[in-house]
Amino acid sequence: MIERIYKTTVYEKHDGTPHIFEAFRQNIRGAAPFVIMLDGAFLTTAENGSEISDEIESTIEWFGWSRSNPMFA
Repeated sequence: MIERIYKTTVYEKHDGTPHIFEAFRQNIRGAAPFVIMLDGAFLTTAENGSEISDEIESTIEWFGWSRSNPMFA
């Protein structure tokens, strides 16, 4: 069974294009307990909640995205 536990939207700084991060808890034997998706595609797995946060924040930083939409800021 897979359960979504987190969802957030971030934006590209130059044009406000939205990107959606989602984290899911899964109960699959032999697999990591959490899966992180970006725009509906697999991004990575995580072992705990702090790893989920770290992966999302590092991806946001890598691409230079923002948590606030620049079109409305």
